[in-house]
Amino acid sequence: MGIDKSRLFPYRGPLIGFTDHSLLPEGMITLPLTVGKYPRQATVQVQFLVMDIKSAHNIILGRTALHLLWAIPSTYYQMVKFLTPNRLEKVAEQQRTISVEELQEIPIDQEGLKTIKIGSSLVQALLGVLTKFLQENANVFTWEPEDMSGVPSEVISHELAIDRHTMPVRQKKIHLSPER
Repeated sequence: MGIDKSRLFPYRGPLIGFTDHSLLPEGMITLPLTVGKYPRQATVQVQFLVMDIKSAHNIILGRTALHLLWAIPSTYYQMVKFLTPNRLEKVAEQQRTISVEELQEIPIDQEGLKTIKIGSSLVQALLGVLTKFLQENANVFTWEPEDMSGVPSEVISHELAIDRHTMPVRQKKIHLSPER
């Protein structure tokens, strides 16, 4: 982004949950975040943790930033609704797939029907060791529910607690704001 590293504030503490291990941020910076296009935009000051990792995302907004924007994200509709000084706005992105790394399929059974995708940028020696390990431990993976022998069906199935003798009731639709 062209921001000098001297503007980073020290941040002590690992970031956990984005990779297999904890990551130490390079620092923290406060930047203005503008959502939307003028005149239908909102700008807030947000603290960002700066990481030096490959990622499909430029930023990840947490609850604090969403709260500051009065934003409501929808992963189903691939959009974010937020408040501006004048009205409720929405930002929707066209769906696109960004791949951090190309993947290649590795067969792990004798017939070649069961495959696993792994990164294609692995060193050839590591690729061979990993492929051999996956093939030797192919029995650990479950491909169908029948493969999960020994696991009670109560553990792997979900049921809604619904009284079958009660009639469903359709609730009245509530309009919060007219769509413009």
